[in-house]
Formats: sequence, C-alpha cells, structure tokens
Amino acid sequence: MIKRLPAPLIRHLLAAHRQGQLSAAQVAVELNLAHTRFYEIYGDYLKACARGCVQTWSPGLSGGDHQPDWPDQVVSLLTKLLSSQPPSSYSAATSELHRRLNFTTDRASVRRWAIENNLAPDTRFKATPKPVKRWQARDYGALWQYDASPSRMAAGKPG
Repeated sequence: MIKRLPAPLIRHLLAAHRQGQLSAAQVAVELNLAHTRFYEIYGDYLKACARGCVQTWSPGLSGGDHQPDWPDQVVSLLTKLLSSQPPSSYSAATSELHRRLNFTTDRASVRRWAIENNLAPDTRFKATPKPVKRWQARDYGALWQYDASPSRMAAGKPG
C-alpha cells in the first residue's frame, strides 16, 4: 500500500477515522483495503500516536507477492513435465527441478503454478475399467471371472 499511496494521505485518513469523521468502512474503501488489513494498519497508527511519532509514521509492507518470477529454464522444464502423457506428479516435477536445475521449491508451489498456467491434470474423469463379467459358481464362495477384452479373445485364451 505504501507503494500505491503517499504516507501523508494514509495518515490523514486514519486521523479522520480517529476523530470520528470517517467510518472504518469508508477509510478501507478509500485505501482499497480489506477490513482486517485496515485494522492492522490502524492499530500500528494508534501505537505511533501513543509514542508521539505520528508525523513520521508510515505503514509497513503488507506481505503480498515479493518473490521473483521463476527463471525461463524452470518454466520450460515444468511445462514439459506437466504436459506429458501421463503428466508427472507435482512431487516428481519438484524433484526434477532440484536435480536438473538446482532450483528449490515445494510441491504446493508447483501445483499452484500448474493451475494458474492450465497445466493441472483433470482428475474429474477416471479411466474406464475393463469389461469384466462376474457371477457365482456352483460351489459356495467360488467366484468365476470372464474377461471379455478384445486382446484375450484375439489370443484365443478362454476367460
């Protein structure tokens, strides 16, 4: 936020809220913050007021995305590993990144990257099982299976 808005404007809005001129929701909208982040900043502002250094106070960084983008070699290797058929698991891709490029990351980061870049496998549909017919035999507890797959029928092997 400190990179988007100047500190004097932030101090002015928080002072207006402290004096009851603006509501918390109005200040949060003005600063483009969630209510929880607003109250974190407002708490820091009140601490600065108590110490008597409100004129020099400025909000700290909120966290956010401070990580650099992944190198092109990492992106190309991940694209290759996750677009293969069948795709590599996220753990295997992470391990290969570390082994080949000495790039350390975790499996969850690879998963998030794959989802963002439309490389996550679609796990909603499972492979159709082989056609197998089952029925009970004449004896109690015996189970006979008949495999009607084309490969067994072409080989002339009975089921």
